[in-house]
Amino acid sequence: LPQGYAESSDRYAVVYYHGPSATELSLIPTTLDNLIADGMQPVIAIWAGARLGAGGAYSRYWAEEIVPLVDARYRTRANGEGRVSTGGGMGALAALKGAVDYPDIASGLAIFSIRALDRH
Repeated sequence: LPQGYAESSDRYAVVYYHGPSATELSLIPTTLDNLIADGMQPVIAIWAGARLGAGGAYSRYWAEEIVPLVDARYRTRANGEGRVSTGGGMGALAALKGAVDYPDIASGLAIFSIRALDRH
């Protein structure tokens, strides 16, 4: 959750991360902190899980179970404009498949290569 979430009544955008890699997961807080320091609005970051695959079952799980659960539990901007889907490696395929299957769920998509992360 963003710093100050408990004291605020603001609604936040949500970044959904698809992927199982510990390397990737360990970089998310620093990456988000850097983006926020550069002027990005604070966001809620959600690990959507490691049930990855390019099939429709994962897309359905994300769009029909995870997103509504997060919107019900947290103060989100509960529409496509308030969501971004991202992942690397197989997580990138899952994020991309979700964007194709459910184009209105998220307005942003970010995919990246795991190999680029492993070099740092």
